[in-house]
Amino acid sequence: MAGLTDLVVLVRLPSCVGGAVSVLLGAYLATGSLTTDGGRLALAAAAIALVVAVANVVNDIADLDLDRIGKPGRPLPRGSVPVSFAGVLAAILALTAIALTIPLGAAMTLALLALTAFAVSYSLWFKRTVLVGNVVVAACASFPVGFGAAVARESHPPVVVAIGLAFLFMFSYETLKTRTDRESDARSGIRTFATVWGARASVRLFRVLIGTLTLAVVAGTVVTSRPFLYAPAALTVCGFAVASAIHLPVPENDPAAMRHSVFLMRVAWFLGVGALWLLR
Repeated sequence: MAGLTDLVVLVRLPSCVGGAVSVLLGAYLATGSLTTDGGRLALAAAAIALVVAVANVVNDIADLDLDRIGKPGRPLPRGSVPVSFAGVLAAILALTAIALTIPLGAAMTLALLALTAFAVSYSLWFKRTVLVGNVVVAACASFPVGFGAAVARESHPPVVVAIGLAFLFMFSYETLKTRTDRESDARSGIRTFATVWGARASVRLFRVLIGTLTLAVVAGTVVTSRPFLYAPAALTVCGFAVASAIHLPVPENDPAAMRHSVFLMRVAWFLGVGALWLLR
């Protein structure tokens, strides 16, 4: 039987919480409040958190052979969670997520079904496509913001900006990951931008994306009512993202430097979520 710690690691609990927070962010940017339709919002946040968990479990099942080499300490390759149990868990979580959206209406249920399908399809197929997988992940990551706004039944320009920034950030981050995983992906026959076009091209693309993201973040000051709060927070986020792009080694394989670059982007992500709340 799987232990609680193994399950927390398997579903990647922090990313599940991040998905729920993104729903709340979308509702707040749309309405300026989290108290309007609080019950509906709670259902939506819980449903998104469960879908993120489903995506993470399915990803670990699909990557089992690869993780036995690169990440042997994770629950599935270590054997602390049986693969059959993980499959049943993913199915139960998906059904529960769908059930939670039924009170929200047919449109919200269909939207969640579509998100679940894309998230699962990434692990089963899209991950092994050049750049398409990055787009799918970025779309799935930015979806909860719009989902929260839709549940709140309101619209506001900061919502659109937040969705765009979340998409750009995650597209950049996924491009970075293809560079850091290039050697292991190549050995496993996985087609990513880095394995097909090479390390140098993937680093150039990452830096272009970070430059685009920085411009978009700065442009967000146009829609916020609190530019003097948003601007310093946004520039701090950009600083970490730019540092990640500068620090990333171009042709050589330097695992320590690449881990540092990934760490800087993760810091930028957590700070960026906070900065997005200041858009309203």
